This record gives sequence, structure tokens and C-alpha cells, in this order.
Amino acid sequence: MKTVAWLLLLAFATEILRYVFFGRFVAQPDLLVAIVVLAALRLRPPRGAVVGLVLGLLRDLMAGNPMGTEALPITVVAWGVGLLGRSVYREAFVTHVLMSFGPALLKPILTYAIVRGDLSGLPWYVIRVCMPSALLTALFVPLGDRSLRLGRNRRSTWSRSTLRTLREYEKQAGIK
Repeated sequence: MKTVAWLLLLAFATEILRYVFFGRFVAQPDLLVAIVVLAALRLRPPRGAVVGLVLGLLRDLMAGNPMGTEALPITVVAWGVGLLGRSVYREAFVTHVLMSFGPALLKPILTYAIVRGDLSGLPWYVIRVCMPSALLTALFVPLGDRSLRLGRNRRSTWSRSTLRTLREYEKQAGIK
């Protein structure tokens, strides 16, 4: 429950910061997608998609968009990152940067398709808006990467039986 409250508070704060600092620019870092990507890498795929849905609905409410305009693409992105996160080393910094760039590029394309209903003008939109926004998002990932320690196993939270099993394996392997 603390994780959900922390994510909602962080998402609300990043959306406010995005509107204040980057509201005048065409290309804006999509910090909400970065938060969703980090959460989807740390949590299981259904939980990551639920986080994406909730934070996407939060963005729809804050921006005054019709419900689902941002929520659906962010949910799809979170689900995809959760599935891809099974096959990559999730703790690597480069993984977080690359896994933020791809979804930050895909989410505006999906939103464009939902809002416009067709794909006319999509190449210009990708060059002018999507690519710079995705690059900015990938560059801002280091800011939240270390502060969002979602779902990471910490030794203090392991149960006694888990610690006992680890000690037994260490003794068998001769690790001190």
C-alpha cells in the first residue's frame, strides 16, 4: 500500500513539474512513462499494467482529456515492459534507459492514433515530437532510477527461513 501511495504522489508531483517547467515546449520528457516503466520492470506484468492504468487515468484527469486517451497507451506500454522485463537484466542502468526510450516513443504514437483516428501526418509527428520527447525521457531516467526502489529485495525484509536457506547454500558452496 505504501508503494501505491508513493507512486501516486510521485506521479502527481512529476506531472506538475512537467507542466510548470516544460509546458511551453513541443517536446517534453514523459516522466510518467518513466515512472511506469520503472514500476513495470520491478513489479509483475499484471501489477505493472494496473499501475500504468491508474497513473494514466491520473494524467487524463489532470489534463482534462477524455478518459482513456492517455490511460490506454500507458497501460499497453506497462504491460509490454512487464513482459519484456522477464527476459532482460532488470537491475542494469542501461536496461532502464533503453526500456524507457522505447515506450516513450511508442506511447505518443498510440495516443496520436487514438486522438486522430488515422495515421496521416504521423511521420512528421514522430520526427518533431516523439523522438525528442523519448530522448528527454531516457535522459531523465537516472533521476528516478535510484529513488524508486520498488519491489527490490532487501536483506532486511527477507524471512528467517529464506536467510537460513541462503546460509545453507553458502556453506555448501564454500562461500564465506
